[in-house]
Amino acid sequence: MKKNLAVLILMIAFSKGYAQAWGIDSSRTEVRDNAGLRGDAGAKSGFFETIHPVNYPIGYPTGDNSAWPWWHLLDVRHSDKADNYAMQFAGSFFDQNFYCRKVANNPSQRWSRIITEDADGDVGIGTDDPQYPLHIKSDAGFLLNLESSLSFSGFLMRSASTTKQMGMYYWSDNFQNNSLRIARYNSAGGWESNAVILGLNAPNGSLVLSDAGYLGIGTMYPTEMLSVKGNIRAKKVIVTANGWADYVFEPSYKLPSLDSVSSFIKANKHLPEMPSAAAIEKEGQDMGEIQKLLLKKMEEMTLYMIELKTENNKLKQEIEILKNK
Repeated sequence: MKKNLAVLILMIAFSKGYAQAWGIDSSRTEVRDNAGLRGDAGAKSGFFETIHPVNYPIGYPTGDNSAWPWWHLLDVRHSDKADNYAMQFAGSFFDQNFYCRKVANNPSQRWSRIITEDADGDVGIGTDDPQYPLHIKSDAGFLLNLESSLSFSGFLMRSASTTKQMGMYYWSDNFQNNSLRIARYNSAGGWESNAVILGLNAPNGSLVLSDAGYLGIGTMYPTEMLSVKGNIRAKKVIVTANGWADYVFEPSYKLPSLDSVSSFIKANKHLPEMPSAAAIEKEGQDMGEIQKLLLKKMEEMTLYMIELKTENNKLKQEIEILKNK
């Protein structure tokens, strides 16, 4: 009797223990291929693995909505089986990426990848091997979108060795509409007045710095260290030049004869050494060189006038001598 009672107790305990165990080999993990399965089609909350995944995160090798096996899935479902509402977490067995989504009667709802940091504290977006605190890798042209409810939006840069910060921001109104600015941002929380402003309203580009280091204003294709397409207004312009034309007044300088100058002008329609109108229109003018040449011609003209004055005085003296005879 006691033996039969002991056997009965063991059988009851075993049956209760067996009833509590579920999943493959009591692992509490079951097999489910379709992550978008409805509750009335057999889906239920729990832990799952998959063999032929459907509606899992976009994976490889196909690149569509069929992921490469195997995956695990944590599915937390609404109690109403007729509605396909669930909060799901999924991940492949072969990498460290995690995904989540909320299914609202859409079995192919897109998954969102959960961003995590590695052992070095680096975060990767689009890469499993981040090399920087934030490493973004994508085929998209724009990798970052900064949007603000204020009239400007941008970012700040600050090093540990200074109390000031450098900011780059886009300004949509106020002082100068539609402009990109680079400026210091002080510790008091204000932009300093000496900002570099790049206006964006100009139809052909306001300010361009080319790969060759050429700066263009009003042109997208600068060909010099500074190329300006338009007018320049300044209070003072200083142009340095190599040498100056004062050598004309040296005794060793050979002043061209007026006859040779006259012949050159008749043949070429411009002064000797001076560029022609066609050359100026095609190539522009070197202000420093042009000023030096103009001064040279003025100094030569002064010498011609002095010669003429000397000859004139000599003729006057000869005339007076003839009068007195």
